[in-house]
Amino acid sequence: MLTRLDLQPLWQPQPPRQDGASALETPWGRLHRPDWAARGLIIWPRGAQLLRLRWRLERPEEWRELAGSAVARLCLRWWAEAAELIVDGVCVHRGDLFDTACRWPLPPRWWQGEPLELELRLTSPLHDDGALIHSRLELEPDDPADPHGLLRPVVAELEDLRRERGLSPGPGGGSVRLLGHAHLDLAWLWPVADTWQAAERTFRSVLELMERWPELRFGHSTPALYAWLERHRPALFARIRTAMRQGRWEPLNGPWVESDCQLIETPSLLRQFQLGQGYSRRAFPEWRHELAWLPDSFGFAAGLPAVASGTGVRWFCTHKLAWNATHPFPHRLFRWRSRCGAELLALMTAPIGTDGDPVAIESQRLTWQRISGVGELLWLPGVGDHGGGPTAEMLAQLALWQRQPAMAPLQHGTLREHLAQLEPLVPRLPVWRDELYLELHRGCATSRPDQKRHNRTLERLLREAELARALLRSMGIADPLAARSETRPCSDASAGAPQRLPEPQAVGAHDASAAQGREAMAADDLSRGVEIPRRPSLSGEQHRRHSAAVAPVDWRPLLFQQFHDILPGTSIPEVFEQAEPEWRAARRQARRQRDLALLAGLEAQADWPAAEPGPAVESLHPSDDHQSPPRPGAARLPTSEGWWVAQLHPLAAAPRCRRLPAGLWRLASGPRSGRALKGQPAREGGVWVQLPLEAGVSALALRRSRAAAGEVAAPLPIEGPVTLTAEGEGCWRLGNGLVSARCGAEGVEQLWDATGRALLGAPLRWCRWRDQGEFWDAWDLAPDHRDHPLAWNWQPGPTVQADGPLCAELVWRGRCGGSHLRLSLRLLAGSPALELMLSVRWRQRHELLQLEIPLAAPQPRWAADCTGGVLERPAEPRTPREQARWEVTALSWIAAPELAVLLDGPQGVSAGAERLTVSLLRAPTWPDPGADNGWQRQRLALMPASGGWRQAGVPKEARRLREPLWLRPAHPPEERTAEQSTEAKTACRTRSAGAQAASVPPPRPEASMQPALTSRRRGAWPGFPALEADLRLVGLRAAGPMAGVEPMALLSQPQEEPAALILTVQNEGPCRHRLRLPAPWRVLQRVDALDQPTPEPTGADPLLIRPWELCCWRIVCEPEA
Repeated sequence: MLTRLDLQPLWQPQPPRQDGASALETPWGRLHRPDWAARGLIIWPRGAQLLRLRWRLERPEEWRELAGSAVARLCLRWWAEAAELIVDGVCVHRGDLFDTACRWPLPPRWWQGEPLELELRLTSPLHDDGALIHSRLELEPDDPADPHGLLRPVVAELEDLRRERGLSPGPGGGSVRLLGHAHLDLAWLWPVADTWQAAERTFRSVLELMERWPELRFGHSTPALYAWLERHRPALFARIRTAMRQGRWEPLNGPWVESDCQLIETPSLLRQFQLGQGYSRRAFPEWRHELAWLPDSFGFAAGLPAVASGTGVRWFCTHKLAWNATHPFPHRLFRWRSRCGAELLALMTAPIGTDGDPVAIESQRLTWQRISGVGELLWLPGVGDHGGGPTAEMLAQLALWQRQPAMAPLQHGTLREHLAQLEPLVPRLPVWRDELYLELHRGCATSRPDQKRHNRTLERLLREAELARALLRSMGIADPLAARSETRPCSDASAGAPQRLPEPQAVGAHDASAAQGREAMAADDLSRGVEIPRRPSLSGEQHRRHSAAVAPVDWRPLLFQQFHDILPGTSIPEVFEQAEPEWRAARRQARRQRDLALLAGLEAQADWPAAEPGPAVESLHPSDDHQSPPRPGAARLPTSEGWWVAQLHPLAAAPRCRRLPAGLWRLASGPRSGRALKGQPAREGGVWVQLPLEAGVSALALRRSRAAAGEVAAPLPIEGPVTLTAEGEGCWRLGNGLVSARCGAEGVEQLWDATGRALLGAPLRWCRWRDQGEFWDAWDLAPDHRDHPLAWNWQPGPTVQADGPLCAELVWRGRCGGSHLRLSLRLLAGSPALELMLSVRWRQRHELLQLEIPLAAPQPRWAADCTGGVLERPAEPRTPREQARWEVTALSWIAAPELAVLLDGPQGVSAGAERLTVSLLRAPTWPDPGADNGWQRQRLALMPASGGWRQAGVPKEARRLREPLWLRPAHPPEERTAEQSTEAKTACRTRSAGAQAASVPPPRPEASMQPALTSRRRGAWPGFPALEADLRLVGLRAAGPMAGVEPMALLSQPQEEPAALILTVQNEGPCRHRLRLPAPWRVLQRVDALDQPTPEPTGADPLLIRPWELCCWRIVCEPEA
């Protein structure tokens, strides 16, 4: 008996064709997509075009006798933006690009002989042609014993599948563990607000299905999502918690969100796991949290095992490597080991977003068994990407095949149960000692550079805010924000994402950059969410210990935006438009926390750069963005005023040039106090000054005046002054003793190191290519882009903007296509790096802009930093896998043996034996039609690297390029005390009024005042010492709970040392080091990344840092009395 009926040839297009041909016979599909047409697909054009199909479905006469003993299902699968199945004028099923199939049961009336009027309405995707992949009727037995043999065709497919693989036709050994899942992208082809709704629908659906199928087990990820539910849908969250305690709902967590794992710095990746693991342990204590669930991220940096394992993670789960376009990944189960020896057990799961198709399950099981040698397969049924999860139709199909002897045993269970069965295999698993490179999606490091710029700026501000507050705590000075945090409204950062989204509006990169500059000194209210309840009033020693832990620096807004479809730039425009205010608000908050803490600590010192009385002058407000000039302000300043400048990364001592507000500058502290600083007027306004910074995190007190007053000590000499000389028409040479360059009509022609060695094999090449033809437009570079060069035009000769001795700058202008370019080349006194800044109003489509650096000598290897470490690669790929890595991600530098390129943010890079290449801009059109278009600015630098990247100190110079100096006017203690007292009284009145309105007693006046006023003591701001070569400061923060981990539970935490800090350091080199902190710093103990003491073998050195290792310690600062 026929048990399937193919409907593909029967559908009639609406309106009907004049020749009466069916939809399958339409010539358009055979002409434009012959490969699809050969498979029997019904095809129609892309661009949201509607296809309407109709058919009058009658019951086959031979099926009449099966009425009451069989179920007939209409089985459809489509590739469409939207899909509707309409039966007799009523819509019975809807789907989309993610919910791509249905198995609709036909009603009893059809069995009784009543025909059904079927209509399909399908809308093609914007980026691809649409297709009805299959449509058929299938019969299933009501009785699992299948007395009529309705399942025989499927059983025959299963047997044929096994025979094709050289196996017996029976299921043989092995089984399948079923775990329902609903992969849910926090944003992609929909805005974030839709995600919350999709999550709520999905979770309610799953809980209802659990009532009908008690055996169902469901797993879901993302602590940020659970935190949102806990706060905004407490009743639904309580039902989920009940299912978790029953073992039916499994948290598959790990990082805070399923983040990108290549474009973020090590501190961000560490925070992803710290907050994710911390939240999971608090919220779901009955489960062990040893998983990193990252099924869909676009590749994984080699340092991820070191970061994740420090937070208790043992298992890493992904599916994305199955997307490799060139070489299938060789393992399904393996040990992934980082260069420091840290290890994760890695599982390549079956596909996500699957259903209950027995043939697909069996095919995956046989593949899994062949590659891994393991009998049990994990299968993840459930609609994914936009949520959905398992459906009743899927569960019914799985229940039917659970009872079929021709199918391998199916059993519902959890991921942890599956992993427990794999544990005995660990000792003999293969070891992978490299990054997990995805051989696809190579354009993600270059698309949407505005998102990368936002990310790197906020990463820096958060690290600086944590460091500044940690140093303040080490001085015994209470946090200036402690009292304000009692009632200040703040963002709803339970998930780090907006709750009330603004109306979409176009925000270009130029507008965003300008807004970022305007915010540099902003002190406006940070109200973005609900009111935080006041904490209980504390007093005395309890208040002093508690104040430093109040309102910890909140990383959650940043971590949310690092989701793997936001940061790479692969979402629709609304996602990025709505992210703009979130980026700005998070920057304002981090900048404010940093500035208040730094000023409180620096102003507590005895050597105060106080102002000198005199007539008022116009001031300039400084920006901490090194690319933005000081901004005119309305304030009037005395003739002489105090300023602070600080280096907030523990770098070696070196002079650094900074553009300051106009005036005469001299040192106001230290042994050289009173010495003047030579200045060079800047064309953009202000004056260039070279600052003699000390090693480590350090600060200088400066004094600015209108004119020299009285006796002024001799000015400090300029270290490494810049010279600019003409060498013929349109040709210039500039140098400072560390690096020199010759420039011509089209840019840099040659570069020399301090010994005079030439570093370039030819002038720098600015390349423009066609980048078109890839299905995943924003994700993928066209592999053949170098075969399609496009024109690039420079105007003749550069113009001189500055000629030394502190700064020399040349500017070129040009055009590529419809885009105007401005290239600025700048060399600063004492700097080993020649800076290049390309500004462009980008108006191209499907193009790639690159900078190619020809090398003077062939290189055997090259290196680049990555998340969690450094990777060295062969310049001439030898294996097929090395050849497939023709574009990779670098975070802040790439280096050949003699030359390095310093980057201002993550970029796509590539290299050959005689070149280094940096990808600067792209222009995809899907899913964002205007991606990358608008005002863009890319900054990088060329640096001699004699002896290689380690000997030349390339990583530290890259940080010096990326991390601007902090500059702010100083406020005398008396003036600041008066300001803060007024502010404290105003805040007290505001809180009292609010408390009386709510019938709550107001807080005590002393608790309302600025703690910095009541507990300040004068003493030296400690800074932080410079670290040895290869060692990188990953973070310095106050010990205690982090934002999002233990909300409103600070008083229940174990008491810390009064000023205990957590120091995190990474060794970025192949040699062992020992942590050496000079007095007044003292190491208390070694801890893991969750601040728990680390057991060390007897006799082990707790200060030893192995090659490439990430280490944490609890430390204190103990200044002399």
